Amino acid sequence: MTESAVIRHINELSSIREEWVDAHRESTEESPFVSFEFLKLWYECFAEPDQVRVYRVSDGTRTVGFLPLVRRKNRGIRVLESLTNDHCFHGDPLVREGHMEGFPELLLQEVIRDWRNWDLFRHKFSYSFSGVPGIFPDDLLASCGLRWEKTIEPTYSILIKRPFDEYYRGDLTRESRKAFRNNKNRLAREGEIRYRHCEGREALRLWPEFLRLEDSGWKGRAGSSIKRLSPNYRRYYEGLVELLADSGRLRFIFLEVNDRLVAGEFGYFVGDTFHAFKTGYDEAMKQCSPGNLLLMHMLEHFSENHPQTSRFHLFPWDQGYKHRYVNENEYCFETRLFGKTLRGKGSYLSSRAKKVLKRVLRRDQKGES
Repeated sequence: MTESAVIRHINELSSIREEWVDAHRESTEESPFVSFEFLKLWYECFAEPDQVRVYRVSDGTRTVGFLPLVRRKNRGIRVLESLTNDHCFHGDPLVREGHMEGFPELLLQEVIRDWRNWDLFRHKFSYSFSGVPGIFPDDLLASCGLRWEKTIEPTYSILIKRPFDEYYRGDLTRESRKAFRNNKNRLAREGEIRYRHCEGREALRLWPEFLRLEDSGWKGRAGSSIKRLSPNYRRYYEGLVELLADSGRLRFIFLEVNDRLVAGEFGYFVGDTFHAFKTGYDEAMKQCSPGNLLLMHMLEHFSENHPQTSRFHLFPWDQGYKHRYVNENEYCFETRLFGKTLRGKGSYLSSRAKKVLKRVLRRDQKGES
């Protein structure tokens, strides 16, 4: 395979497997979301065979990393997208340790070199605390010769590298502490409270219990629980929890009252960050806010029992409660590059026109108010 080769079909993945596994072994965090097993799982669940696009990045002597993407058509526009969707919030590239600094420029060269085969490049879910935040630095984008846009929004995270009591008294408001005490006392009146921590293969055995709990409330009624998803999404989750369990990163934490599950968290580790991915709770206990009680327990547990954990990540979108707990400012980036093609230039003009229209509408709404 030449240095500028791009994988364009799922049948070609085997040709880079050895290089990929070797690079993953030498990556800084060995994230399961850039493992070869995850790569195949995602493509098999969410992409047509010829939608696969993997960019190989070389420093001229060896492969230093990869960026997997999927190419789809949207109203005639050929869009290169990161392997992210509404159930996968990680879009990091695979980069060998020691090559983070030069990787973005080498990657951008590969993407631009392939300019005839795409119109819009869109990369989502890159975090400010990741190894390659924003995928491409702004100064590199400014000098690349392409039109570009970058969207930045908060992601909600909590630093836990200090005693829990300092966080509890120093970072939470008086109102939050009072609500926590009241909810804990209210739940204690229901019976004996117990927390269960499960990891690895033990956690995998409890996967059906978590699915049942998550499906029992509003998510099940709305059709958004994992059990109600389409078969390809359920297959994705089955493969994901297997992968996380085998790598030792899977965690389930349950809150029980009188041996009855009332809340559960599905999460995992990537490096020193715990990602709190999915929460389920028994709506019969809604008045006690069992999900928030479980969150506070996890923060205390990781702070006191897992000194290697430095961050508790709740992902973007506030959902009405996350802002009460965060104690740092971190961000999530979406980067868009508009290609040299006519469709790429048209996409840029369309994007600009939409932004101008939004500004005009906001101005008119303010004038009416």
